Amino acid sequence: MSCALPPLAQLLAELVAIPSVSGAEQALGRYVAQLLQGCGMTVARQPLVGCPGELAMLHGAQDRTKAGPAWPAHAAAQAAAGGGRGPHAAFPGEARAARQRCGGVGRGAPGAPLSGERFNVVADSGGEGPAWLLAGHLDTVPVAACWAGDPFRLRHSGRRASGLGAWDMKGGLAALLQVASRWQPGHPRLKLAFLADEEWESAGSHILVHSGFLDGVGAALVPEAGGVGPAGAARARLALVLGRTGRVLLEVELRGRPVHGAVTGGSSALLAAARAALAAGEAPTAHHPRLGRGRAVLRELHSGSQGALTVPEQGWLQLDRLLVPPETAEDAAAGLAAFLAGQPLGAAAQVRIVPRQSPYLEAYTYEPEHPLVRCVSERLAGAGVSAGLCWDPSPADENRLVMAGIPALSLCPVGGEAHEAEEWVDMDSLEELTRGLTAIVAGPPPPRS
Repeated sequence: MSCALPPLAQLLAELVAIPSVSGAEQALGRYVAQLLQGCGMTVARQPLVGCPGELAMLHGAQDRTKAGPAWPAHAAAQAAAGGGRGPHAAFPGEARAARQRCGGVGRGAPGAPLSGERFNVVADSGGEGPAWLLAGHLDTVPVAACWAGDPFRLRHSGRRASGLGAWDMKGGLAALLQVASRWQPGHPRLKLAFLADEEWESAGSHILVHSGFLDGVGAALVPEAGGVGPAGAARARLALVLGRTGRVLLEVELRGRPVHGAVTGGSSALLAAARAALAAGEAPTAHHPRLGRGRAVLRELHSGSQGALTVPEQGWLQLDRLLVPPETAEDAAAGLAAFLAGQPLGAAAQVRIVPRQSPYLEAYTYEPEHPLVRCVSERLAGAGVSAGLCWDPSPADENRLVMAGIPALSLCPVGGEAHEAEEWVDMDSLEELTRGLTAIVAGPPPPRS
C-alpha cells in the first residue's frame, strides 16, 4: 500500500498554503482525503451536522437546551459552604440561547455553524487486530495582525519553518501522512482521523467518538503542538505529553444601577465587570502535582450600553478556565461565584457555564509506568528517537479521546509561537517525529489495562 508523497518540507508547504481557519477547513480536508486515497486507504468524510443527539448534550447527560438557574454569587457561596454542587449552569440570556442552539453556533467569525458542509476525514488501512489511531486537527486559528509576511507561504530560516499552523498542527499532519504512506500489509491496522473544529469546540472529535470509527482502536497518538510550560519556553527535542488540562468557558454577569452619565451617582456594571476581571485571576484553584494550578484566562469584557449617555446597567466578562484534577466545570463555576461574592465589586455577580454543542474537555494525566507510555517510549528508543516526558497546560482533542475511553498520548514536534505571528516548527524534529511514529505503529498497540 505504500505510495509516494512529496518530501516532508514540500508537503508541509502545501498544507500551509491551503487556508484552514476554523470553520473553513474543507479545502484542506479534500486535499488530505485525496492523498490518503492515493495511498490505497479507505477514506470517508464525517459531516459535522448541527445537533445529532449527543451534540445537544453538555456535561454528561444533562440537556442544556432549556434554560435553568444561574450561579448567583451568594447561592454559590452557600452551596460551597455546605459541600453541595449548587444549581446547574444556564444560558446567559434568551438572545444568546437562540444563537447557541443547534444549526447556528453563536461564536462569530471565523467560526462557522456546524453543518454537513464541514467534515472530518477518516481513513482505514484495513487488516485485523487492534488498531492504532493517528489523529490531528485540520483547523488553525485566524491570522494574527502582526505577521511580517504571507502566513500561507512557508518560510525557512535554518531548520525553522514559519507559517500559519506550521506547529499547530500542520507539521504533525504532514508527519501523519508520511507514516500512512509507509504502511504495509502485515503491519498492525492503522486508522487516521483529520478533525475539524479543534480550535473552537472540538466538535470534530466529538463526532468522531460517536461515529463507530473508533471500534477496534487500541490506542491513539496525536502529533499536536505542545510540551511547553505556561511560559511557552521552546524545547530541544520531541515531547511525549502524558496529560493535559481541561477547559470550561465561564461568563460572569453583573448588574448595576443606571443613571444619566452627566450626573453623579448610579453604579456602573462595566466598572464592576472590570473589577471582577481583575479579581478572577486571584480566585483559588486546585493544584495538581503534574499539571500545576488551574487558571483563568480573560476572553471578553463588555457592557450592555447601547450608545446613550448612560452609566451601564449590565456588564459581562468571559473567562476560559483551565481545569486540573479533580476540578469539574461545575466546581469552577461555583468556586468563582463564591470567591466573587466576597469581593468589593460594586454589583451582584452571577456566574454561568457558557453552553456549547460538545462537552467541555476534562483534564487527564498518565504516569510514566502506564502501559501505553512504556510501549511508546521503548519503540522510540529502539528507533533512536529521543522524547522527553511532560504534562501540558493546554487542552486539545486528545482530552476528548481519553474521555471516550481511548488511551491517547501526544507526541509533539519542536516549535513555538502557536496562536501568534511567526509560528514555527523545527524541520529536524518533524523528521524525527515521522521516524518515531513509523516505528511505534510497526508493532501492535499494548493491551488495554
